[in-house]
Amino acid sequence: MKKIGFGSLSLIFLISGILISFNFGFNNKNMIGDKIFDFFGLKAWSCDSEGFHYTVILMMILLSISFYLGRKYPNDMGAALSKNISIILLIITTLLLIYAIIVHSPEISFCQ
Repeated sequence: MKKIGFGSLSLIFLISGILISFNFGFNNKNMIGDKIFDFFGLKAWSCDSEGFHYTVILMMILLSISFYLGRKYPNDMGAALSKNISIILLIITTLLLIYAIIVHSPEISFCQ
């Protein structure tokens, strides 16, 4: 049985990254990450409710930390699984982000 250590924290960062990027039935359809930004008085979008979504960056940071901890401490419980899921989600999110920037670059650059 693997021990609980710093690599096990990668599972917590993975779950946090996934949770902030989901909407769990809030009335105004905001994600949990948007609510976190609102709580600290920050904007979650570059242009009111459209443009660049900063919650995606927060999610990618949490997934990157998860990947790093899983890679650095692979013998801890949950580290390998977290590392693998994190890298898959990071690749998918990065590809979607690149696609959104290419397709919607005029709308992201300038707020109307």
